[in-house]
Amino acid sequence: MRITFQCFCDLSLDSLSWYDLLRLHPYVCIENLPAEFSYSLIVLPLLSFANSSPPSALNIDLAAAYAFNGALNSLPLEQLSTLSYNSSAQMSSNLSLVGSRSYRMRAQRLNYILQIIISEKIQASPPADSLLGDKILPYCKPWDFLFHGSCQWYLSSGTPSLHLCSSGCTQSFAADRPTQLSIYQASVILGSIYTGGYGKVTEGSFRWISLSDPVLLLFDYNGITCALTHTGKIIDADSGKFMLFTGVHLVHFARLFDGCLYLLSNSCFGHIYSFKLSTLRLLKISIFPVLVCNDMCLVDGFWYLIDKQQGSVFKFDTCFQYVSSVLGFGYGPFQLADPVAIHHYNGSLHILSWLSSRLTSIALF
Repeated sequence: MRITFQCFCDLSLDSLSWYDLLRLHPYVCIENLPAEFSYSLIVLPLLSFANSSPPSALNIDLAAAYAFNGALNSLPLEQLSTLSYNSSAQMSSNLSLVGSRSYRMRAQRLNYILQIIISEKIQASPPADSLLGDKILPYCKPWDFLFHGSCQWYLSSGTPSLHLCSSGCTQSFAADRPTQLSIYQASVILGSIYTGGYGKVTEGSFRWISLSDPVLLLFDYNGITCALTHTGKIIDADSGKFMLFTGVHLVHFARLFDGCLYLLSNSCFGHIYSFKLSTLRLLKISIFPVLVCNDMCLVDGFWYLIDKQQGSVFKFDTCFQYVSSVLGFGYGPFQLADPVAIHHYNGSLHILSWLSSRLTSIALF
């Protein structure tokens, strides 16, 4: 496939399509580039900008275009990793309320093509007997999944966005851009970073509870059904009344483990937050080498985190000391492309990739 550099730069900034060229690598050629490839003019600014001003959007697009064309393949792995780290940092910093969406998406596209090149150089897969299953789901850009009893629930982009698979049949519901699933009491809860309120499925009946703030999940606090909002507030889940602030202004995903809320913000580079409900204490936790954590689960005293940027599963001990990692970025079987959800079921790990719609299952490691 051939595409001009101008078209490459002018693609619609729609996250549902912006990254689609990546799945065609290495069969994409970017033509009519405005500058000849120059290591000093294109690569060096991206390697060293951490100590100076960020590179221009044009510089980022040029680097991405030349990466698509194979000009960066010969770079040492260390330099490719630094380029990926720096572009990831720019993506994350521009997720703030005052950041640039255009710049963020360009930096992310550069990171993803770099990660594809890195994955081609490194074999990051666990032993073959640890690779349990991999399938492409029939849903566009899926956000989360939940296995509960005999039911399998999936969230996807577009409409309908909630899908229930049970006894060989699929039932779909229209919900307004939900982004995560959880269980509260006997109900399946649909959280969202986009839409005010939350969804609730009880005994097969779905309804949306409208509130002013987008809600991620529900939990009990002081005998009250509470909700955590996208903006880090804890509110009464029924009335929407403000109760307290966690201290985190932007939460993209959240999970509850052992009475502690874990708050994941894509703008908090290399860190996550924990908020203990019994003490109301907020902790900022370093999770390096994870750069941007999209989701996490706790199994037998070990944490498993997925990295949006690197397409890997990282294992940490109970104190968040790094242990090991598996898998890498890509669109093929047992590769992860923007992994967005991880859950532990029946003794194995299941990971959902947003860009490729793959559901990948691996053994605990």
